[in-house]
Amino acid sequence: MGGYVIISNAGRNFGTIDDYFISWYVPYNDFLSITGLDNFSAIRVFFGTSSSTHAIVPNGADLVNGSDLIKASSDWVSPMGTVLTNGSIDFVDASYNNIVNSVIAGDPVYIRVNDPDRNTDNLSLQTLNVTLLSSNGEPS
Repeated sequence: MGGYVIISNAGRNFGTIDDYFISWYVPYNDFLSITGLDNFSAIRVFFGTSSSTHAIVPNGADLVNGSDLIKASSDWVSPMGTVLTNGSIDFVDASYNNIVNSVIAGDPVYIRVNDPDRNTDNLSLQTLNVTLLSSNGEPS
């Protein structure tokens, strides 16, 4: 596995012992391979500091922004850093600009998908697999 860690002396801001910053980097593909995650897996992240040990305890003052791991965690995000959202669809005309409320049997149906966390590049069109279900939950 590639990557690096940089440990920087931060001076003595808290007490008489030197404080340190730890910066770490793991190449994205190594991270995915080791964890078994993909670009759209749901994860939560947390961080903290420890003034007395070499570990962060699961509750208490060591955690930043919360008193336990649940409260200190971020929103659910993907490894790409996008906040996970539910997508929405619109039935539209061939221009993909105007919403339509009905279609004629045998005519093409145009569907516009809006799902920001699945859009990995705002400058390009992307492919997304969508399953449409009827109102009773059956595949259409």
